Amino acid sequence: MTRVGGNRLTAYNWETNASNAGSDYLYENDDYLSASNVSGYPMQQAAQAASDAGASILMTVPIAGGFMTQLAFPQQNPTGIAVDAKNVYWTTGDGSVMKVPLAGGTTAPVAVGRPTPFSAAVDGTSVYWTELFAGNVMKVGK
Repeated sequence: MTRVGGNRLTAYNWETNASNAGSDYLYENDDYLSASNVSGYPMQQAAQAASDAGASILMTVPIAGGFMTQLAFPQQNPTGIAVDAKNVYWTTGDGSVMKVPLAGGTTAPVAVGRPTPFSAAVDGTSVYWTELFAGNVMKVGK
């Protein structure tokens, strides 16, 4: 399992790779996570490590730039993703359709044991997904 989190990532600047130690060490900004000039490089490394381990990481980045937030881990090959006013929904390679609150928290299954769920969509009352090789389009209430 690959996990990314902690004090350093709470104040991580994905554009410059600067982080802040917070109360762990004198509230200093530094390049502890990465001295790379490539934006988001530590997160790229974390995603690659997860992929190499057969896992995945789900992160968010504010539209205006800024800090990434890991919403769910480890997830087996997440593919489709959809968002409503409360949750993020996605499909996984292990046959599940999952959800997590927008702010993060506990993940919960919407459906399990499905053959190759792929893309996802939501409306006011339901979650929809396709089943890639089975040829199905599925729907379940939120």
